[in-house]
Amino acid sequence: MKNLFNEAYRRDMDQVALTGQEKETILRMLEEEKPVKTVKLTFKTVLLAAALCVAMAVTVLAVSPGLREALGGFWPYSQTIEGMTEVDQGIEVKVVSALSDGNVIRLYFTARDTEGDRLDEFTSTNFQMDMPTQSAGQWKSGTLYLPELVSYDPETKTALFTTGLVGDGLPISDLTVTAGAQVFTPGRHEFRFQLPELGTPGTVQSKTLDSGETVLVPGQMPKELESDVFSLSSYGFGGDGKLHVLYRLHVPVERANMNTFLSSRIWEAGDLAGNALSQRYNRDSRNVLFREDGTVYYDFSYEVGLEDGLDVLPREVYGIIDSGKEIEGTWKFEIPLENAEARTIDLSGSNTVLSGITGTRISITSIGATVEGDPKGNRGTLGFPMTFFVDDGSRIHGTVDSNHYSPNYCSDHSSFSEPLDIDRVVGIAIGKWYIPIEGNTAQPGHWLSELP
Repeated sequence: MKNLFNEAYRRDMDQVALTGQEKETILRMLEEEKPVKTVKLTFKTVLLAAALCVAMAVTVLAVSPGLREALGGFWPYSQTIEGMTEVDQGIEVKVVSALSDGNVIRLYFTARDTEGDRLDEFTSTNFQMDMPTQSAGQWKSGTLYLPELVSYDPETKTALFTTGLVGDGLPISDLTVTAGAQVFTPGRHEFRFQLPELGTPGTVQSKTLDSGETVLVPGQMPKELESDVFSLSSYGFGGDGKLHVLYRLHVPVERANMNTFLSSRIWEAGDLAGNALSQRYNRDSRNVLFREDGTVYYDFSYEVGLEDGLDVLPREVYGIIDSGKEIEGTWKFEIPLENAEARTIDLSGSNTVLSGITGTRISITSIGATVEGDPKGNRGTLGFPMTFFVDDGSRIHGTVDSNHYSPNYCSDHSSFSEPLDIDRVVGIAIGKWYIPIEGNTAQPGHWLSELP
């Protein structure tokens, strides 16, 4: 059937004024598996509609490098957002796509430098959605997620980001969210990792800076670490009698905020007395950023004496190093959202009562599902792991990321790591409680022997 379809496509395509590449793009789009609604259209109607849409689709992909890869299987269920562009300080910010099911919202936006080459693959931003007020919907609370850099295309100087939120309560439809940013920071390196064994510290050479601080002389114990941004330069007791850890930074530095956590060997061996020792080691520390021969160094010193040398253990280093200048401005949006299509299952005939809570309804989308219940005064919700059984024998598991409780109503939302075809769901398990589904009605449930 697909070959016959393609032949008809190629015959009729000559009637549409498109380039060869555009024709092939339409063919690939038509061949992809996407949610299908039953609509009576002739092939030429579909073809003309595809021809009209292809330029828009190609444009979205061109200005949003990496978007399709970021959405993965959720691409067919995403909402393309148009006309959401703000430019300030030469940075063009554009909201390009969204996933929403009424509880979970995932936004994708790009940032492009129109004046230079200030952004890079380490750019961060404080772009975030505002949590809607209770008057705007039925959520009682929620969680906001920090933005993440998905990809950076140096050819177009475009960074793709994602950010999100989860609302606790009933799913909301026809929601418009406010979102925006005040700063973009290129060259932001965030890190947290375990240090290698550095051995028992001894006395090493130190020097006094013109500003009066004592720091270690660089290069006495060079060691590569789990970072391309910095390495260990020196370690030991300085002339001030304090323990020092000196790092060499390998990137330009605008700002740095690093920390090194000192543990206790006897504490890690199980001696509880070591807990107090570790707290003392980290209580009073000092850090100094200085430059020598064109290289930037970061020196940490602690009120730890030679008598602690056999026990002290530099264990973890963490923090942020910014090698680029902050770009401050105002980028603000009012974004209307469309929820993914939902299938609502009435649970009244399923005999679903778990921990005294009666299940009343489940709303399923390709992105996630919300189960509602009546606690009848009992504490708790139906926040058990949910599994959705598909008619081909496969299963999709949900991860609970939201819940709400009141004495007469509770809800739990679960998100999917891969999209769910809602029309093919034939059963739902809440924990070990299995509910067969016919149409949009739940049949009497029963217990499974184990979690699916």
